[in-house]
Amino acid sequence: MQVTFVTLFGFTEIIRICNPTPANALLDNPYLTPGHHFHLLIREIRTLLLSCSSKRRRETNAVTRLTKSLQAQTARWRNTRNSGIEVCRQPPIRRIRTAQLLTFSPKPPGSGVSPFIPISSPATALWTVLHVFIFLFRLPLFLSYAAFYFLVLHHLPLPAVAHKLLLWGMMAIPGIWWVDLQLDGVKRGHLSSQPPERVPHPGSVIAASFTSPIDALYLAAVFDPIFTVSRPGSRKVRRIGLFGAIALALSPAQYNSLDNDDDAAAGFTTDLRALVAQNPGRVVAVFPECATTNGRGILPFSPSLLAAPAASPLFPVSIRYTPPDITTPVPGKRAWCNFLWKLLSRPTHCIRVRIAEGVRVVPSDADGDGSGAAGGSSGEGDVTAEERRVLDSIAEALARLGRNKRVGLTARDKARFVASWKRARK
Repeated sequence: MQVTFVTLFGFTEIIRICNPTPANALLDNPYLTPGHHFHLLIREIRTLLLSCSSKRRRETNAVTRLTKSLQAQTARWRNTRNSGIEVCRQPPIRRIRTAQLLTFSPKPPGSGVSPFIPISSPATALWTVLHVFIFLFRLPLFLSYAAFYFLVLHHLPLPAVAHKLLLWGMMAIPGIWWVDLQLDGVKRGHLSSQPPERVPHPGSVIAASFTSPIDALYLAAVFDPIFTVSRPGSRKVRRIGLFGAIALALSPAQYNSLDNDDDAAAGFTTDLRALVAQNPGRVVAVFPECATTNGRGILPFSPSLLAAPAASPLFPVSIRYTPPDITTPVPGKRAWCNFLWKLLSRPTHCIRVRIAEGVRVVPSDADGDGSGAAGGSSGEGDVTAEERRVLDSIAEALARLGRNKRVGLTARDKARFVASWKRARK
């Protein structure tokens, strides 16, 4: 609140210098609330701008920009004050204090990062009508195409190129035909001159961000990988198909298996070393965060990446979307309907893909023969300092490529958040 008063009185002094009228005496009334100060301030600024000449109007453009910024921050405060999330220490003018459900920062509290809140894009009434027509036109076409592919074409012994073309056709129906692909550290227009080892290739592992069902669809259309499911604190993984990876982004199964500490009982019976050895001509895809986010934060990684062979590079792949509302941080039955509406109602979507350089796991003495810590079901307590640096380097690369921050929330925190979120929406 102190920052608000300082800012408001700062604007007041600007008004007095530019237009010293008796009406400004209202701003000195001690019984006026900050909201009254704000509305009086806006009225005085508008009167000032209308009465100024063109030259003085150019001189007061800075005041206008600051006023618009203050209006935007006030609107943001009104929209988020009942969300149940603490938003503080951000550029906004005033600090918002609301009921804090979770702490969204692993290091300094109050960073304002909220990776589990769904993102919504506002639309006018005219655009809403247009979105309804687009949705009704695309929905039967998309559902028919997807059902025919997963029930028939996906099981046919077609070449990998044919499957990729079919998947690109599926993404073209909702308007996903523009992909901004770039390699980290490589200038635009020089992708063709890079060696094949610079991108994920057979025998390598993809450590991808996990925000939407489109993640798996895009990776399958480009790299045709073997998809896996990881769990926090375990180096074991579970192999799944393409449809399973798509459904996982909308399913509570992301965190339902956390109550079962037995990897074998939960279906996690293999690791990356075994998958790479059994499929040397395929790429293996891992979602090390173990749960979906809205793309604004990177969750702590599962140690399943540490089971990769030393000869297999780990490629951090960041996938972001424009508009970002097709992310699915809150799974459930309603999430399917919301996702299809946001995916099929917009004219087009853009995917921004960034690929960092490969990182290799340094083998330790304990797992040099393929057994030991890397092949077992050890958790976070068995991660060595060198292995921790490997996980940190991959996480930092994903955070840098995705232009977001690392957070300390885990899949267990997400389970508690989703339960609170659904109770608040009843």
